[in-house]
Amino acid sequence: MIKELFTEKKLQKRFDNSMKRQLYTPEVPNGLFRKCPKCNEIVYTDDCIDAYHSCPKCKYYFRIDARVRISMLTDEGSFCEWDNDIEINNKKLYSIYRNLDDNDHLLLTFVFLFFLIIFTFSLFI
Repeated sequence: MIKELFTEKKLQKRFDNSMKRQLYTPEVPNGLFRKCPKCNEIVYTDDCIDAYHSCPKCKYYFRIDARVRISMLTDEGSFCEWDNDIEINNKKLYSIYRNLDDNDHLLLTFVFLFFLIIFTFSLFI
C-alpha cells in the first residue's frame, strides 16, 4: 500500500491536481469589492459609488476623501481651491490626529465644544 502511494502515476496525478488548482485559482483585482463593516456583506465597489459611497444593503456610509466629497457637492469646474500650498507646522500632531478612529474624532469634537462653551460663559461672568 505504501509503495502504491509513491508510484510515478500517483505522484504525477497529485502534481497535476496541484498545478490545476494553481492555474484555475480565481483572482479578484484589488478594489473590485468592499466589505461593509456594519453588515459584513461583500459589495461591488461600483454599486457603492452609485449609492453615494454607502452600502446598498444596510445604508452604511463609507469614509471618503475630502476631494471626493467636494466633487459630490459642487458642479464640475466650479470649485476653486485656495491656499493649497500651506504646509503643516506640527506634523507629529497631525499624524496622531489622522490615526484616530471615528469615535475619537467625535470625542475630541465634544471636548472642544465643551471648552468653547465654558470659555464663552466665562466672558460674561
